[in-house]
Amino acid sequence: PVTIGWPVYGDYDQKIKGDFVYNVTLDSKGNEWVLTDKGISIIGKNAKKFESDFPFHFISEYKGKIWLASNDGKLACFNPANSRLQFINLPDQVGAIFSMHNVSNDQIAIGTNFGLILVICL
Repeated sequence: PVTIGWPVYGDYDQKIKGDFVYNVTLDSKGNEWVLTDKGISIIGKNAKKFESDFPFHFISEYKGKIWLASNDGKLACFNPANSRLQFINLPDQVGAIFSMHNVSNDQIAIGTNFGLILVICL
């Protein structure tokens, strides 16, 4: 027989921000990034101290940096080396982001209402 435990985290117990979880990703340091309606919670023993109340929906890691996107067309990059979150300007026509994925050694593909955008990561 298989026994499954269902630990539940939410805003009510202050383990993570928000109750609506959009995405969960494990980064290369072993931390879990939980993207919710009230911001980001990072869970793990190597977790960087980072606060953001912005409701990101998509996450991708490339060369140690965390790329984040919201469904309303916002893109940002978090640099763990200095704990800074930097928003990246996309073309004005981008009003919605539907997906984000690493597609090569130096590019992230972002599916938008304006078409496919390839972000070259430096």
